[in-house]
Amino acid sequence: MRKDTLFSVASQGLSAASNFIFTIYLVSHLPQVELGYYALVVACAFIALACINAIVIVPFSVQSKDKNSQSKIFLLLPCILMSPFLSIVLATISVITSDVSFLLVFVYICIFVLKESMKNIHFSTGSFIAGFIIDAIYVTGLLLGILIISDLEKVSDVLYVLIYSTGASFFVGFFFIDFYNFKLCRLKNYKYIKRVSSFSLAGALAYETQSRGANFILSAFGKHSLLGEITAAKTIFQPLNLFVTGWSRVARPRIANIVAIGDLSCLWKEYTKNVTLITLCTVTLSLSLYTLWDMLEFYIFKGKFDNIIVTSIFIGTWAYLNVVKTVTGVYVLGFNKFKELAKVSVFTATFTVVTLIFVSPFGLLAILIAIAISELVSSVWVLNIFKNSVHRS
Repeated sequence: MRKDTLFSVASQGLSAASNFIFTIYLVSHLPQVELGYYALVVACAFIALACINAIVIVPFSVQSKDKNSQSKIFLLLPCILMSPFLSIVLATISVITSDVSFLLVFVYICIFVLKESMKNIHFSTGSFIAGFIIDAIYVTGLLLGILIISDLEKVSDVLYVLIYSTGASFFVGFFFIDFYNFKLCRLKNYKYIKRVSSFSLAGALAYETQSRGANFILSAFGKHSLLGEITAAKTIFQPLNLFVTGWSRVARPRIANIVAIGDLSCLWKEYTKNVTLITLCTVTLSLSLYTLWDMLEFYIFKGKFDNIIVTSIFIGTWAYLNVVKTVTGVYVLGFNKFKELAKVSVFTATFTVVTLIFVSPFGLLAILIAIAISELVSSVWVLNIFKNSVHRS
């Protein structure tokens, strides 16, 4: 196995396992409404990260020219400058729709964005061991936090644990930055990726709106308990998304190189293999959950969620479509189709928001059907873009 793949998989494995265990722990300990508040805060954090990734990380990773002249410090600066602004905006939204402390939400989102951005920068620039260490420190802090605060019942308690563990991993990772290249920190070094970053940002914001719009809409309607139930169902399928995230971090530049040399038969073969692998992983996970369902009900859900079986079926379908779309989207980015992906995301995000606003008063089942339809439409659309890109090249 190549070194970059090995460290990326190991890093993502550590992060995925710890986040999965932590979220399962929260599902079993937090009251349903508090779990809904937690889901809202996490949604804000990932929206902020998506903005940074879209403006800096993703365009950088799929563009090949002049990479060696880019400084890690230079790439980190936009993240440092933007994360407080994004944190204020999103923390405000989160606080308006819940009773969570503004300061805690602000600090958490800010540090989370910096930590994740630094990790992605290290992986994108070849510092694989540094990226792995960042995750290792984070996981250690997270597990220690669970042991120290053994009875988490409020989102504020959870945020304290997350802030300490995330902050520690960020500051440790900062020592691996190559300060010698600080002189390359000039805005003109950004010119070759800023052309696509606007489409990337529009697509990322629309994608996050589609994926996490339900968090804000349900919160706006005061349905934090329903949001808590959806979050609980999403948690058990979380390994799928985390696995694909780790894969995409390494796959983006490799796929861009395959497209650049024109080996499209290899590209299509690799895509088919990856989608087949994702399908097998989804089936295996679903069968495992079915086998262990009674145990999950007793130890994790603890009878707090009335419709958790139906919710899990819909969320499992959504999760599969989402990871297939994510894998396909990574291949589409190899063709620099940022604008096309942005169009898909904007349309489906608009459809999702309008539909959810309309169906939210009708209950959980209507919400789940709307989310599934939106994901199906966007997945088919992205697949069609990929097929057309291959045939036209």
